[in-house]
Amino acid sequence: MTTVTSTTKHTTDLIETKWQEMHQCGITYPCCTYGEEFQYNVKEMMRQAKSSAWDQHSDWVVREEERIALHSDCPDNVPQDCSSIGLCWDGSARANDFPSCSCPDFDHNEWRCPAHNCSEKHVHDDNHCQCECIEACPFPQRMTQNPDSCECDWNFDCAANKEHSDETGECVCAAGCDEGKVQNEDNCECDWAHECDAGQSHDENGICQCDNECTEGEFQEFDCSCVPDDPIWRTSYSPYIGTVEYPTTTLPAEISRDVWIT
Repeated sequence: MTTVTSTTKHTTDLIETKWQEMHQCGITYPCCTYGEEFQYNVKEMMRQAKSSAWDQHSDWVVREEERIALHSDCPDNVPQDCSSIGLCWDGSARANDFPSCSCPDFDHNEWRCPAHNCSEKHVHDDNHCQCECIEACPFPQRMTQNPDSCECDWNFDCAANKEHSDETGECVCAAGCDEGKVQNEDNCECDWAHECDAGQSHDENGICQCDNECTEGEFQEFDCSCVPDDPIWRTSYSPYIGTVEYPTTTLPAEISRDVWIT
């Protein structure tokens, strides 16, 4: 073997060996020459393309159902052969099997999603290539869900003294009222269920008491008016002959001072 031939063979063997080592290195220690932002953008483009294709196919399926129904309902007003209907959702030609005029189904193996790694709180939506939360918010119209943590938060605030109801999600008064009181649903203030007459107010137990106080020597009537403390006895009896004194009797204290004795 000549020196040139020997040198050439040695160089070729060396290149092949180094190439195999480099190839194995790429398998053992994979590396990528593209940045993280570029990779993300490529995956996002793939996701949007898959999602758009799925939405187009879903809309097309609805239109196909309407078309087939029209063939039966209006046979004289719609095309009666596959070549006159138009192409399939993906631009391919229809099969000649009127009235179905079949088209290819959506193939998820052909329209693949990018590699994904959903958390235990998510499930992967193969139609739109998204990691979606497994559990939805209890009140979707009143809450906003974080797509990453899946936590739900109210999308509106309650006024002072109010909080969100666990049953309806609406704003309700945070605290209730004491027994015997009713609550204003607007400002959450509590007031007694019954009203007092003019000149009276509720005490701490809800009993109506007079706002005014009588002076010494006066008696307070039920209408809160003040009268002399001396009883005024009146009777329907005629006066005794020869005297101006009326018969007297002892009455219970709870009876009004102004009474008729019969």
